[in-house]
Amino acid sequence: IDSTGMAALRDVIRKAHRDRTRVILVGVHAQPMVALGRTELLDIVGDENLFGTVQEALAALQDDRAEEARQTTIANPGGGGS
Repeated sequence: IDSTGMAALRDVIRKAHRDRTRVILVGVHAQPMVALGRTELLDIVGDENLFGTVQEALAALQDDRAEEARQTTIANPGGGGS
């Protein structure tokens, strides 16, 4: 990945974070991973958002949603209805 691609990726990641959108990278090959490691982008994305396959990423997202649902139930056991 060249410097133009890296700058574009950085802009997309920053905008996503401003919009409170999770950024997930899947199947990043060795050369781009090394390039990302030379910048702050890997730290910004976070290791918890790097996956080898789409299936791994989807499984992690499903786990996160299930945990969010559990936390919502714990915080609001009555469902919030009147």
